[in-house]
Amino acid sequence: MTKLKSIKENNYKINFLYLQGFIMKNFNFACRFVNADDGTVLIKCRDLPELLSWSVDGQPVEVWARYAVEDCLAFMIKQGLEIPYASPAQKGEYVVELDPSETAKILLSNEMVKDKIGRARLAEKANLTLPEVTRLLNLKHKTKIESISRALNSLGKRLNLSLEAI
Repeated sequence: MTKLKSIKENNYKINFLYLQGFIMKNFNFACRFVNADDGTVLIKCRDLPELLSWSVDGQPVEVWARYAVEDCLAFMIKQGLEIPYASPAQKGEYVVELDPSETAKILLSNEMVKDKIGRARLAEKANLTLPEVTRLLNLKHKTKIESISRALNSLGKRLNLSLEAI
């Protein structure tokens, strides 16, 4: 059963989509842009406190926000850290939306962390080589969703996709 529920948090109305009793969570991280005294625009993220970046080369700050989020997530995956779900965006924040493949890679990485399974063990369980596992976890490497799904299956998990209106 799918239904929309609303709650009030920090004076903002937040809508959550409930699907069969579960809150639909995601990894679309909200960033805020802070003007520094020297005119530099800093990029920060509440859910990723280790993220601190800024715009260079005259590119829009939104472009650099995506780079910063991707680099932070890649570092966390490489270090074997669990990546938190994103909290709802607050007024004035810019949301970096990840594509389905990136989201599936984060889910795979998080399952590996929860189950205390390293890359070598995943390679063994999923009948993959170590370089294949490394590519599966690389957010910048284009990977078929089916490959990530098979790796999750080897961990006893099934990847499900959902559709929502935008």
